[in-house]
Amino acid sequence: MPVLRHLLDQHPELRSEAEQFAAKLVCSSSIEEIAEDVHGGSTSIDLDDLNGRAGAHSWGYVEPSQTAIDLLEEAVEELVEGKR
Repeated sequence: MPVLRHLLDQHPELRSEAEQFAAKLVCSSSIEEIAEDVHGGSTSIDLDDLNGRAGAHSWGYVEPSQTAIDLLEEAVEELVEGKR
């Protein structure tokens, strides 16, 4: 007898929660879908956004590399938050 089935037979109150968890696993995105989403988000960054944020500003200087990191984080942030 599978372990999970045995546990659910012993604790039927957990069946609903186990079914919900299993449904989430089955419905989760594939690696290919995730890769496509990350690729799309990271390659859709506009160079004008980078140029507009990097460099000298009234509040100080922003390194282009830091701006690039920030833009990449923003591009995939929704994906990461949605997967948690």
